[in-house]
Amino acid sequence: MESGSVQQIENWDPIFNQIAAFAPVVAYDRPGIGRSEFDGQPQTLDHVSQTLHELLSQIKASPPCVLVGHSYGGLLIMTFANRYP
Repeated sequence: MESGSVQQIENWDPIFNQIAAFAPVVAYDRPGIGRSEFDGQPQTLDHVSQTLHELLSQIKASPPCVLVGHSYGGLLIMTFANRYP
């Protein structure tokens, strides 16, 4: 779950537990947002996609994955899906 612009992970609170009741679910704060430390890199579409890819690899999330993006997060998810089909 990818939040919009500078929205924090809490953006997903209203539906997170409902989805988690029937499927594994991941929501996170991008670097520099909410409780995530800034990684010193410009948060370009490619960098955010790479960061998400690394996160999913670290937690061993195996495909297929349903990617959900809110607002600007939708653009980030589309970029991720194009880069990592």
